[in-house]
Amino acid sequence: PLGINPDFRIMDDFLAGLERLRASRERFLELIEERNPEALKAVELLGLHRGVRLFLDFLSRSKKEAASPYPKVLSEISERYRSRKASLNLLDFNDLETDCVRLLSDPSLCASVQAFYDWIIVDEFQDISPIQWKILSLLHHPPKSRLVIVGDPRQSIYRFRGADPSLFSQVDSKIE
Repeated sequence: PLGINPDFRIMDDFLAGLERLRASRERFLELIEERNPEALKAVELLGLHRGVRLFLDFLSRSKKEAASPYPKVLSEISERYRSRKASLNLLDFNDLETDCVRLLSDPSLCASVQAFYDWIIVDEFQDISPIQWKILSLLHHPPKSRLVIVGDPRQSIYRFRGADPSLFSQVDSKIE
């Protein structure tokens, strides 16, 4: 259903970072050669190396946080990264999350997966991201399944990975 080659490999953080760097550098240099106005402006303001680093940082962030002042260049670099992963038959952690949401968005598939779970227990809940909450929400099917969360929003340490401690308060307010 997702069009993924079943022989895919999952990139660790180091390899994913390396591939993002390659994609950023390659496409950014091509855009400069093509005289892309956004890329040229970024080089003029930041220089080549800091410009590549800027786009690498934006590419590494979640979509919500990536409000780049250079949206077209970021889109081009993101597409290069997706192409590199596809050509190498690789998936990163973000792909696993987004593909999981896409699969669970199919009601019949979601229902068959939900049937396996009576209890869902999440420790360190303060460190989940919005997409991880979406996955949990799709899996949790009350009253058939029960959700138990454990955590302390004051101890969230994974904001750099998209964790949103405010989710804890939102979910806590819905608990009966």
